[in-house]
Amino acid sequence: MKLAMKTTAAIAALTFGVLLSASAFADRGDRGEGHGHGKGKFDTNGDGVISRAEAANRPLLNKNFDAIDTNRDGALSRDEIKAYRKAHRDEFKAERKNRHERHHKGEGK
Repeated sequence: MKLAMKTTAAIAALTFGVLLSASAFADRGDRGEGHGHGKGKFDTNGDGVISRAEAANRPLLNKNFDAIDTNRDGALSRDEIKAYRKAHRDEFKAERKNRHERHHKGEGK
């Protein structure tokens, strides 16, 4: 049971991290190249969205692609990523809190 909970916690944390990274890359596309950030590592062709092909080698982003792609156009836009992150914010916060509590009780590191 503990292993399953740790695995679930790890997956949730990684998913959140991937989505945050994807959102950060999408924001850069709107600001242009003048900020020294480039287009980001997920949007490899620089078109401002993440295609299914671009997400394919990002396991957690790929796994959640259909749930994030609400308009079913085969690409993840900044707005879709932000909406998904907002809709799951409480889950991510609860998971971070649980990880923190387990860490301080010596149950996981």
